[in-house]
Amino acid sequence: MSTHHGQHLFFCGALCLMASLSLPASAQNLVTNGGFEDGLKDWGKANASVFEVTAGQAAEGQHFVAIQSPSAKESVIRRVVGGLTAGQEYTLTVKTRKNTITDLRIVLRDTAKKSYVGLIQPLPSEDWKAAKHTFKAPGTEVGLEISARAPGRCDLDDVSIVAGKGDPAVESASAKKGVSAKPAAPGAATATEPFADQIAQFESFDKVHPPKPGAVLFVGSSTIKRWTTLPKYFPEVTVLNRGFGGARMHDVLYYVDRIVIPCKASHIVVYAGDNDLAAKSTPQDVLNDFKAFVAKVRAAQPGTPITFVSVKPSPHRERITAKVAEANRLVQEYIKGEPKLGYVDITGTLKRADGKVDASLFEKDGLHIKESGYKKFDGPIQSRVPAAK
Repeated sequence: MSTHHGQHLFFCGALCLMASLSLPASAQNLVTNGGFEDGLKDWGKANASVFEVTAGQAAEGQHFVAIQSPSAKESVIRRVVGGLTAGQEYTLTVKTRKNTITDLRIVLRDTAKKSYVGLIQPLPSEDWKAAKHTFKAPGTEVGLEISARAPGRCDLDDVSIVAGKGDPAVESASAKKGVSAKPAAPGAATATEPFADQIAQFESFDKVHPPKPGAVLFVGSSTIKRWTTLPKYFPEVTVLNRGFGGARMHDVLYYVDRIVIPCKASHIVVYAGDNDLAAKSTPQDVLNDFKAFVAKVRAAQPGTPITFVSVKPSPHRERITAKVAEANRLVQEYIKGEPKLGYVDITGTLKRADGKVDASLFEKDGLHIKESGYKKFDGPIQSRVPAAK
């Protein structure tokens, strides 16, 4: 083991002594096994077929973790990092290379509330590249997890949490995703635009790993983004997930030239609208934005089938039930007269026999769909996609 990592291992035991001597802690890594020289022993249970410790050209020391995610099923390793001072600033840093996992996440959580504290989503890079995220400690400890929620592979090494803002030469997690003060590349999302980080994530991966033409593209809000099991339901075709959390139909229209048209999909499936209606847009607004989306796609790809998935009802948004129904009616009426357009009604699949929304199909927030909910409405969508080819 290198001296660098040996020093890391002594940190937790020496924390109280350092505090009494008032020594600076900014160079000390609280993640004692961040270099993986001792494998994954501090990370709890790990799927060895996904998270494999490998010897070779690591960023630090000789060992790194090769993440090889075979499917969209989420694989996670977790641990708790202690020795923090509540309210003090710390910086999480990770190094990655050869990343092809579009939804690889290094997440910080409040161990008491289980809520997000910070997030890094590494972008593609052939050589080792570091990214960081500065956060305020929610307490004396923080949960740290590494999750692969999409197929692909990535090498990861030198995970660290240090006091302060870390190395100023390391690219921050926000800057690397398009929200820095640096001029953006042509067509890239900028800091003043909504969802800049998520759109930049798509654009970065598409630049390094261009999507093959002819896939079925799913685009929309978190209902699409969180459908990580999409490939399982559509095994005969290549699927692309272009969902971004919080998106409105208006936002899907706004980014169509960046994340939809360049993919040259054989079929486009759209889910959006409930975020619009919850934000006081009208059902007519949803229809107008969808019609403009269709026009944009038609101008670039005249024969591409487009399917609109009905706006879903949800326990959290019962107040907009009437608006949801009206938006669905307007879109369905419009689609009836348009060739190569389709409409899939998932409303009934999410309701009980008494006509009320089945809360058991939703997460605790009453808004996001569980896997059991996706299983309910995958059938109607499956029947539509092949029919439009």
